[in-house]
Amino acid sequence: MPLIPKKKSKYHILWQKYRWWIILAVIILIFIILLSPYVFRPWTRYPEVLRTKIAWRNFEATFQESCREECLSKRQSYAIIWRQVYKRRPELLTEYFQSVFSGDNRELQSALIKIMAADSVNKNLPALLAQVIADKDASLENKRLIVNLFSESFADDNWLDQLRTQISDAGILLADRLYALSLLKSYPNPANALILKNIILNNSPEELLGESCQLAGEWDEKLFVWTETDMDIMAQIIAQAESGPQRWRRIWLLLLIKAHDSKLQTILRDVAENITLDNISRGLAAEALKNKFSLDINTPEPTAAEWQVFYEKI
Repeated sequence: MPLIPKKKSKYHILWQKYRWWIILAVIILIFIILLSPYVFRPWTRYPEVLRTKIAWRNFEATFQESCREECLSKRQSYAIIWRQVYKRRPELLTEYFQSVFSGDNRELQSALIKIMAADSVNKNLPALLAQVIADKDASLENKRLIVNLFSESFADDNWLDQLRTQISDAGILLADRLYALSLLKSYPNPANALILKNIILNNSPEELLGESCQLAGEWDEKLFVWTETDMDIMAQIIAQAESGPQRWRRIWLLLLIKAHDSKLQTILRDVAENITLDNISRGLAAEALKNKFSLDINTPEPTAAEWQVFYEKI
C-alpha cells in the first residue's frame, strides 16, 4: 500500500513559495538596523561636508524674510557650524557664496562680507570679493563695505591713483566720480586731500562738492595746506556762484581754516556786506564774524521760505 504523503503546513508552503523574498527582506531589515544609528541621527552629526552644506542652506533661508529674536539665534547657530569649516576649507562654500553675490539679497550679501572679513586670518581680500569690486553692476554699498573692512588691500598707490584720476575726470559720469570719492573716504592722506581741494577750488558739480566738503570736515585739518590764495579763490566763487549750496558749503569750509584769521575776517566781512548775495549767505558770514571775531554786522533776516530751501539743499 503506498504511503500517503504528509500534508504540508500552510507556513511551509508560504516559505517554499516566497523564501527568496523573505530572505531578501531579512537582509534589508538587518542592513537598516545596522545603519539606523547613522541614518536617523541628527544632521549636526553628519559628515563634515554634508553638515556644512546643510548649515549653510539653513543660514541662507533665514534671510528670505524678516528675522526676529528666535530666528537670529538660529541664524547664529547655523553660522557657527559652516564658519568653522570655511576657515579651513573655503572652497567648499565658494559656489554658494558666488550665487549670493549674483543675486539681489543685499542683507545676506552684507552679512557675508562682514563674516568673511571677521574670519580672514591675514586680512587679505578674498578672490570672490575682488570680483565684486570689479563688477560694475555690483552694489555700491557692498563695495564700500568691502573697501572699509579690507582697507589694507586697497592702500597701494596704484589703486588710489586710479581713484584720484577717476574723481578728477570731468569727462566721465558723475555717478562714477562720486563712487570713486566714496571709496577714497577710508584713506585720508595729503595726496587725497589735494583732490578734495581741487574740487572745492573749482566750479565742481554740486553733489561732488558736497561730498568733498564733508570729507574735508571729517579728515584731520593738518592734511590740508590752505593758503591765502586758496581762500581768495573760494571768496571769488562765493561771490560769483548762484545762491545755494555752492556758496553755503564754501562759507562753512572757510571757517575750518585756522591759519589765516586776518584773511578770513576780511572775506567774511565782504560776504556779509555784499548786498548782491542771498540773505542766507550774508547771515552765515555775519554770524561767523560775531562768534569768532566779536564783530556785529547787521544783515537782512532770511525769510521762512529761504530757510526752508537752505535746510533742503544743504
